[in-house]
Amino acid sequence: MTPPPGATRGYLSVASAAALWATWPFVLRLATRFGPMPAPLQAAIAMGVLGLCAAPGAFVARRRRGPGGAPLPVTTIVAFGLAGGGNIALFFAAYAHTRVAVAVAAPLFGEPTSRRSRGAAALSVLGLALLLAPWEADQGPVLLGAALGTGSAVLYAAAVLLQKRLAGRYGESELLAYHAAVAFPLLLACVPLDAMNRTSAASVAVVALGGVGPGFFAGGLFLYGLRSIPSSHASILTLLEPFLATTAAAFVYGERLGPTAVVGAAAILLGAALVIRESAPPAGAGPPLGQRTARDPSAPGGPAPPPP
Repeated sequence: MTPPPGATRGYLSVASAAALWATWPFVLRLATRFGPMPAPLQAAIAMGVLGLCAAPGAFVARRRRGPGGAPLPVTTIVAFGLAGGGNIALFFAAYAHTRVAVAVAAPLFGEPTSRRSRGAAALSVLGLALLLAPWEADQGPVLLGAALGTGSAVLYAAAVLLQKRLAGRYGESELLAYHAAVAFPLLLACVPLDAMNRTSAASVAVVALGGVGPGFFAGGLFLYGLRSIPSSHASILTLLEPFLATTAAAFVYGERLGPTAVVGAAAILLGAALVIRESAPPAGAGPPLGQRTARDPSAPGGPAPPPP
């Protein structure tokens, strides 16, 4: 059964964001082909470009709301920026130390609200483990990369839950701009002093383009989708990112993708299908109680039906 139109757009937006995020490893590898580029500089450039892209939309939205609006929840916004900045910093560092499969690993988060959600989450986690197969990798740099990737994923989960709290009050551009305003200075402070002198302009340009595509546009799509679907469902759909990144790396870079990984990929896709199917209302179901009008005789407290 097809989900309601609003939910369909939300699921498609989150899935599209995951697909764009899956291109980050390839953007970073392309950038380093022009010369070495430290991960903190990559993260700072990506975040700075994201903020510049979001700033005009945030300015317009803030201006339309006028001076009489509610004050900014500074604590929540700062926490959101710190979590998001830490996520991208650790993710880029993880990719610098290990292969694509380990760097893009992410645990689930959120609040499964049904048996199907819990089943889809368990299936997707199993699929992720089979896809990445960390027991088959060399244990040296992979352990460091896995630790960095896990830290990135934890911060990502925190950022998403904070986004969910803010999404009802601010638009996508505003949230991305506030996020970048907090994260960019901190990321810039982590950049080695001589990093720019040792980095080619071509490398900077490649990462800057990444800040537009898998940075700004993917972030906007994800925030838009998160408005209409549960964060627990979004977490499962974002596992399309490691699925796409790992399978693409197998074709582009020759990274191993054996039969076990194929089974894991199928499990991730099945988990995503389950949460999308859960959003569909049962056949013959009426509108939710909260959407019934006072003229509906079946609504609690509604008017009695007219006499025959």
